[in-house]
Amino acid sequence: MEKRRLIKQFRDNPWLGVIAVVLPMAASIVVFFMLPIDIVYRFTRENGLVENLSAAGHFLTVACCLMLVYKQKWRDGWTGAFITFLFGCRELEFQERFTALSITKIRFYTEADVPWMQKAVVLVLIAFTVWVVARYLRRHARSFVPALRLRKPYAVSVFFGMLLLVLSKAGDLAHRMVINIGVPLCYDDEIRVSMVEEFFELGVPLLFLAAVFQFIDSRRSPA
Repeated sequence: MEKRRLIKQFRDNPWLGVIAVVLPMAASIVVFFMLPIDIVYRFTRENGLVENLSAAGHFLTVACCLMLVYKQKWRDGWTGAFITFLFGCRELEFQERFTALSITKIRFYTEADVPWMQKAVVLVLIAFTVWVVARYLRRHARSFVPALRLRKPYAVSVFFGMLLLVLSKAGDLAHRMVINIGVPLCYDDEIRVSMVEEFFELGVPLLFLAAVFQFIDSRRSPA
């Protein structure tokens, strides 16, 4: 009985998924601010524990989306799985590990030293990604806005996941701009700023994962 009540609350309360992710995330940021800087760096550095957990969260979300496709509960779930898969690859820096230069740099496409085969594969992948994203938005954007206005739990979780994604990228961009204009930051400040960005990025897949489970429960409910 207690289990059913908790499941119903998770399904019907629009804020429960967000609270379950954001509160521990905020608490972790506060705790890490008080830890010695070498411990903070050890956990939140590139390819550290927090970043790997973010990637694992994305790939777990991919698996859940594909499960919905397999069980015919979300026929278009492969598009969500593909987009989330790209997020996971981005966390693991795949765009730099398998190419001569990072594919996010203009030089990758203009320099003759980059093998033409790499350029061709990347361009095909980019074109396919644009098509998938456009298809996803065309099919789901219109239904998402009314669901968000009705405060459907899965829509609220997805919205806050996207908000954290934007905040993490904005924080990273602001961090780089501060460095580029020559504003000095001490080593401790650099590490702590990066730590906040990493925890924001960890919150993204956790909110997307919560949204998947809330979406499944919404399909099970009589409403």
